[in-house]
Amino acid sequence: GNEHLLHGSRGWGWRHYAVGEKISRSSCFPIRSRYALVLWVLVSKRAVPQRAISEQVEMINMQEKVSVVVTTKNEEKNIANCLKSIKLQSWSNVEIIVVDNASSDDSCEMMKSRFPNIKLIENKENLGFPKGNNIGVAEAKGEYICILNPDTVVAEDTFAKVITRFETISSEVGIIGCKLIDGTGNFLPESKRGVPTPWVAFTKIFGLYKLFPNSSWFNQYYAQHLNEDQSGEVDILVGAFMVVKRSLYLEIGGFDENCFMYSDDIDLSYIVKKLGKQNYYFADTTVIHYKGESTVRDGLYMKRFREAMQFFYKKHFKKQYAGKPTKKYLRIMEQIQQTESIPYHEIEMALLG
Repeated sequence: GNEHLLHGSRGWGWRHYAVGEKISRSSCFPIRSRYALVLWVLVSKRAVPQRAISEQVEMINMQEKVSVVVTTKNEEKNIANCLKSIKLQSWSNVEIIVVDNASSDDSCEMMKSRFPNIKLIENKENLGFPKGNNIGVAEAKGEYICILNPDTVVAEDTFAKVITRFETISSEVGIIGCKLIDGTGNFLPESKRGVPTPWVAFTKIFGLYKLFPNSSWFNQYYAQHLNEDQSGEVDILVGAFMVVKRSLYLEIGGFDENCFMYSDDIDLSYIVKKLGKQNYYFADTTVIHYKGESTVRDGLYMKRFREAMQFFYKKHFKKQYAGKPTKKYLRIMEQIQQTESIPYHEIEMALLG
């Protein structure tokens, strides 16, 4: 009865384990066998091409290429499961950086006790998701950064597959995201999205994307030119799981700290796209995202949501949709939020996924 949904079909590479179960060394990737292989290559009397040796060494060093940054607040149970899943990666020494935004629960004490090898940064106040991630990335050493939500669980092969794909496709790739599912195994369509212009958001809110899923006029919001099992270029990826080269992240300045939360991933994806990079949805690995289970939809939440919505439109579409149309659009959106005919969570999904 204490089992947690941290696994799926074998094809996803999940491992069954119970909450609180200790991680044994044998459950991790067999590092010793890999070192033994390289040692054999080095001492063998055979003539081994230098390229073969470097490839084996690269296989070992690959585990040091990824820095995972998790920004959290009051997510003690979720962050424990998230960190455990990272520890079970086929790359056993992935750098893990957790930025805690002044949690009032026992998150930090738990992490110090159960995960002493992670880098824990304790902020004295809630600095928000964008700034928290930027602080974490500033401490990272990996060639690749993975921005990860605390309410996620990654498959054992996630980083190995994503980085391998990153390095085998176009050098113009900016951000890679993957297939997200909820706690019951249902696909989360916000795993891939289009730019939420006023028209695209309109098609989502009023369900036009469902009526005309094959029309490029109406199917942009959820990037329906790809189905959930197809990998390919998309405009927007979700901040629950993003992999990007650290050099690119630093080049664009990371997340915009003027946005406290809720549209930061859209903003980052859009900036990368405007640089001429391609954002890529990768369907061959799966991450569980227990989306919104810990979110309290109170007055402060509503206020920050509206601010995020206004921030994105003013930043990127002020010239394109200048003046009254944009203001009128925002007023309509706020009015729709207050109606009973279209539930608030539909509006949230429409603009921010």
